[in-house]
Amino acid sequence: MYNALEKARQVYVLKSYPTDDVTFDMTFKIQNAEVASKDGWETNANLANNVDYDGAPDVHALDLWHWEFKAVHAYQTISNLPDGVYTLTAMARTNGADMCYVYAESGGVEYKEVVVGGGDTGNPWGLVSVPNILVSNGSPMEIGLKGKIDNTWFSVDNFTLTLLRELTDDEKLDAAKKNLKSTIDAVDALNTTKNIGEGV
Repeated sequence: MYNALEKARQVYVLKSYPTDDVTFDMTFKIQNAEVASKDGWETNANLANNVDYDGAPDVHALDLWHWEFKAVHAYQTISNLPDGVYTLTAMARTNGADMCYVYAESGGVEYKEVVVGGGDTGNPWGLVSVPNILVSNGSPMEIGLKGKIDNTWFSVDNFTLTLLRELTDDEKLDAAKKNLKSTIDAVDALNTTKNIGEGV
């Protein structure tokens, strides 16, 4: 019965918008949001799925680390989201000092929140919230963890995604401008790389 009701809810929230201070839980769009394994997550560094806090065999998290200085990230891309304003949250920790952040990127715009850390074993797990993420024109959303590692580690677990409301007209215009700027910047970067390669 629960599965049928949840399926019906998912169909509804994909075609509707919250009203009267009600929000829609869209976490079902994240593959393996609870990080029960490494499934659904990509990375450019060493990625472990370990028994983590409390030594419980059924409690897992993504542990991201590297033995040398390197910019690293773990991520996945979510598609077919309704346009709107979102909040992303995750539980995270690190033994680095302000070296990593939880992020969401959509339409070429990155939204992020730094993970507070420090010490040999890192700070205790903390909730990290990334608010006011704008999704427009059906743009996909990339989510995950980024940072700079120098023989340090990050851990992240239990992602959630919440649709807060529909975009206002001003937000739609702002998102369109940011999307256009992102496209122009990408073309400029490509042309610069091409010119350097050709010795221009």
